[in-house]
Amino acid sequence: MNELQSKPFVGEPKLYRKITVLGPVVMNAYLYLGMVGVVYGVHGKTWIFSWQPILAAVLFTALMARISFPWMMNLDARYGTGSGWQLPSTKIKLPERRVSRIDKAQNEGDES
Repeated sequence: MNELQSKPFVGEPKLYRKITVLGPVVMNAYLYLGMVGVVYGVHGKTWIFSWQPILAAVLFTALMARISFPWMMNLDARYGTGSGWQLPSTKIKLPERRVSRIDKAQNEGDES
């Protein structure tokens, strides 16, 4: 039974980026064209072709694309194939700061 079920998240960020860009573009184009059909086609009003509704649709599309990628990555990390991802901790030793002659002279001057 599990073999027949499709996995909604395949764990590929490139695919998620493509979905989160094309999804809002297609959806908002569909909605805008539907609104054009109703407003212009049925009622004959031409305000729908002015720059304000077009700008609003473009800005909303960009906002949805921007918001949906982290949202989809979060869903994948919680419930999809990314739920098994682990971030191994890495420890590095930073070099110690060398005391220069200038620092020594300033420290000696501060102590007196």
